[in-house]
Amino acid sequence: MKTQYMQYIVVAVMISTLLIAFSPVEVGAQSWLEPIQTRTVTGFGDTTGTITNGTVRVPQGGGGNANWSFEVPDCDLVIAYAHWHKWDDCYGTPTATHRNGNGVEVDVTIWPTQAQSNDNTWGAFCSGFSPGHGNNHYFWRIYPTAGTNWLNLTGCAGSSPNVVMNKWVVMVMTDCTYAVDKTHEGEWWHNWGLWSVDVGTPYSSHFYNANNDAANYTLWTVQSHYDTGVNLYFNGGGPVGAGAGWAHAVMMHVSKALGTGANWVTWDHLPPDGSGYMYTQMATLAEEKQMPKPDLWIPEDGIEFIPETPRPGNAFTVKGTVENKGASTAATFDVTLYVDSVPHDTKTISGLNAGQSKTVTFDPVTKPLGCYNFTVMADTGYVVDELAATRDDNTRTQFYQVGYVIAVRSNDDFEALKNEGLATKVGDTYYIKDLTITNCAGIGILIQDTTVPFVIENCNVNDCGWKTDDYENHGMHLNHLRDEQINIVDCTVENNWGKGIRVQNSTYVCINDSHIQNNSAYGIDVYPRELPGNHDDCKYITIINNTLIENNYGIDLIGYNCTVMGNIIKDNEEYGIYMLSNYSDIYGNNITNSGSYGMKVYNSSESCIAGNDFNDNGGTGSQAWDNRVNSNDWNLPIKMGYFYGGTDPSHAHENYTGNYWSDYSGSDSDGDGIGNIPYNIDGGSGVSDKCPLMVPIQSNERQEIICLKCGDTSGNDEVGVEDISAIDLHLTGDGALMLSKWAADVAGRIENGETTGNDEVGVEDISAIDLWLEKHTTSNCWYVLMSGGHIVDPITTRTMVIRIPLPDPPGGYIEIRVPGFEILLAISAIALIASYGVRKRNRRRKS
Repeated sequence: MKTQYMQYIVVAVMISTLLIAFSPVEVGAQSWLEPIQTRTVTGFGDTTGTITNGTVRVPQGGGGNANWSFEVPDCDLVIAYAHWHKWDDCYGTPTATHRNGNGVEVDVTIWPTQAQSNDNTWGAFCSGFSPGHGNNHYFWRIYPTAGTNWLNLTGCAGSSPNVVMNKWVVMVMTDCTYAVDKTHEGEWWHNWGLWSVDVGTPYSSHFYNANNDAANYTLWTVQSHYDTGVNLYFNGGGPVGAGAGWAHAVMMHVSKALGTGANWVTWDHLPPDGSGYMYTQMATLAEEKQMPKPDLWIPEDGIEFIPETPRPGNAFTVKGTVENKGASTAATFDVTLYVDSVPHDTKTISGLNAGQSKTVTFDPVTKPLGCYNFTVMADTGYVVDELAATRDDNTRTQFYQVGYVIAVRSNDDFEALKNEGLATKVGDTYYIKDLTITNCAGIGILIQDTTVPFVIENCNVNDCGWKTDDYENHGMHLNHLRDEQINIVDCTVENNWGKGIRVQNSTYVCINDSHIQNNSAYGIDVYPRELPGNHDDCKYITIINNTLIENNYGIDLIGYNCTVMGNIIKDNEEYGIYMLSNYSDIYGNNITNSGSYGMKVYNSSESCIAGNDFNDNGGTGSQAWDNRVNSNDWNLPIKMGYFYGGTDPSHAHENYTGNYWSDYSGSDSDGDGIGNIPYNIDGGSGVSDKCPLMVPIQSNERQEIICLKCGDTSGNDEVGVEDISAIDLHLTGDGALMLSKWAADVAGRIENGETTGNDEVGVEDISAIDLWLEKHTTSNCWYVLMSGGHIVDPITTRTMVIRIPLPDPPGGYIEIRVPGFEILLAISAIALIASYGVRKRNRRRKS
């Protein structure tokens, strides 16, 4: 069984290749004494090999009496040699004794009559004075075991037969029991030395086998007879002083060897006057294994703020977590919190075992409104014995906002906001209003996993995430909100590092009348729980009457049954609108000067895109892109009534209508405001707007297309008794033809739960108008069910009323009155697109 051991004078660390050259003087050269490269010496023993979780030890006993004991670690032996260096006549027959850690002694006899070796057992070489005289170096193989080992040299005649100039042992060991001994792993090399080298100039020997450029090494050498001192270098690194004069073991650490044939050790005799000479008794190189040491660090999530949203002037707590990811215990150390580089407080951790972590608490912290650098530093006084290279992660800095950041993760958090005075509650609905919010390190408003209705109104959310380079730091992020009534209205959202507003995995959200500008990612992002996958978990999202300028995308729409209406979308870096969405309606938007396509529709179907202005957008061949042939409608699939070129009956039309394209080059030979040839759309062969508009819908100039109101059969922009009379005369055949059959078909019908026009004019239409005039009661024409369950009143004078129903079955509503379009075309188009969309969706649900 292996036993514990004592530390050695010289601590080792990893093995590599060594080469030493020498020039014999005055005696016949032996092959093993010639200048050599590191190699396996046939018949003499190992000079290179591999160790695992081992160590290389070179303890030395100094000069004087040859008796000496040394400690051996609890490892398996690879190879070991004892070395003696003696200056004196050594007549007779030198003998040596080794006693291992188990008490077993082995004696050897060394024959110094000439420089020679005895087959892997012992060796000797002498200076050129004569055999047995002058500088004598002896070495022999020993087999030490763990514990205390003993060596002695005897049998030398002369005035000091048992006195030596130095003594040392080279041990290569593997599979050590204790972590502290596992200092080397990989290749090791041993060079048996050279003798009688004139070092008037620097002398070098190469390690041709040491070719691991990624490894660090430890190098040991023993040399003697430096009369005036020497410096030791490896690959130019150093110097390490080898001592003035006689035989000393020297160790140096070597960073990153240079590769095959490029590593060398140099002994530089100083001064280079040619007056000295030296002997090199041995050199050993080994690849290092990192010593087991503690390694403290602050994890990425190691700084916590309580509460999560510190408020200006209010005390809050900062917690710091320190983990020891090293291989040994860290002694007692301090942890300090700095705020903008100023020390706030210091705590002490009384030791930390390997693999463990501890959290310290700093409080109270109070700061005014602003963004601060909060830094937690472990081992402030550098008392823990870490490797220098691992200290870089002892410090963690987190930028954090003290301000009015909103973070709601449950219904209870809304109540907490109300208690703070940052929200109010009317009925069941919470209102977050009139706040200016920034967050240098995160999201301005985060609301997730709640089940109550809320409104964010007239808030300015800006400059979120600018300290982090994290594109997930949005101005607003709504996540996993189900079957609620959620409105973002009249807000300004700008200069945020992520998206302006992200709506993820949520339903029944309306964003309207907000200004969204210069966000690094998208202006508005509608996104499912995850992609790839089905995106119908994000649906019934309405985006109306917003201004989206200078974002990356204006709108990124990955949802289901969504409505994008009446927005100004311009000067966005890439797309005005990117859509991966089914059963959605895009109409009444002004999309201008997008860097790429004004609208890109990818893998989408059953959506309607009509009544939009596309002005000067990029793109390859057109201003839009759609890769699904005949899957989406780029014009209304049912006719609508409108005036073009005037408001008298001769200018009334009923037709399918598409979008306005600023680069459309077709003509309008029949004068109905609709181009005679389709506008081709990039992406899929045959995709086109079949009824492109000749004039823009939302231009500031005088409009030439004016939509008829539903019920306004006479075209006088009002609905009254004259319209009842017109329908009556039409039915009896006693009067002039109605101006528009479309306008007269007001009553509609209910079929399979949907509200539609019945495409007929009858007495029911007279009753519907009469009922409206008498009681202003809802008729099927006035309130048309839109996609997503929204209800639109297209007859209210130039104003839409959007009623968003509560979860099915409807149990009330909230009402938003949105300023209407000056162009009635857009208003009527809403009704038509809505009706069309619901019919398509009902067909899909029944199939």
